[in-house]
Amino acid sequence: MKITNINPVPFHKMPYETSGPGGLVRKAELPFLRAHAVDCEIGPLVITADLQGRIRGQLLGVALAEELEVLVELGEIDPPAGIALAGDLYDHPELQKLGASGDVAEVYEAMKRIAPVVGVLGNHDQLDQVLNDVSILDGDVTGWADLKVAGVGGIIGNPSRLNRRREEEFQVMVRRALTQRPDLLLLHQGPPGNDCDQRGSLEILEAISSSRDLLIVCGHCHWNDPLSENGRTQILNVDARVVIIN
Repeated sequence: MKITNINPVPFHKMPYETSGPGGLVRKAELPFLRAHAVDCEIGPLVITADLQGRIRGQLLGVALAEELEVLVELGEIDPPAGIALAGDLYDHPELQKLGASGDVAEVYEAMKRIAPVVGVLGNHDQLDQVLNDVSILDGDVTGWADLKVAGVGGIIGNPSRLNRRREEEFQVMVRRALTQRPDLLLLHQGPPGNDCDQRGSLEILEAISSSRDLLIVCGHCHWNDPLSENGRTQILNVDARVVIIN
């Protein structure tokens, strides 16, 4: 699957609130972008990450699931064939702690009512229960929406902290996943893109250097332009945005 175009103008936005520095509550908007891809004949794929916010007390990801159902009812989008979540789906209940960590099971439960869900955990995500009918990847591969998807969760960092692992271990897990020749590699922390503001991990870039005909989906660092190409590999950044691929 190769993305040929992303319309930079959102066709829809969701206002929400999110934790800011110093305990301040910030107002934000979640943009919805349309993308087109070749070899994508299975219906819309909804891909998003870094939904760190709330709407009327609900986690943003739960509210997003409800919004997707409304958009389908209104005919704005076709029923999704699959939903991919690239991590960091939690925010403090009172929106008073920037970078809070917590249980994100309710987001997955809400999303799976719409379409098959695949995901990786971000460095602020916890799962306090076993989820049924949801694929949470961490070094493994699964089938999703007629595609083969590999995933590695968390970020490179001190392994004593939540969902972090050493550089060498992270690279080994990415390379091992790529030996399965997936169509899509789902990460929370991704490699850098070609533009100076498309930040990412050089260690992950090294790990994917031999990949071919691959779409990498990531979040963690926000890019103004969500798409970059590295040879025959595309990198799609969905930090704080929803991309719907047809």
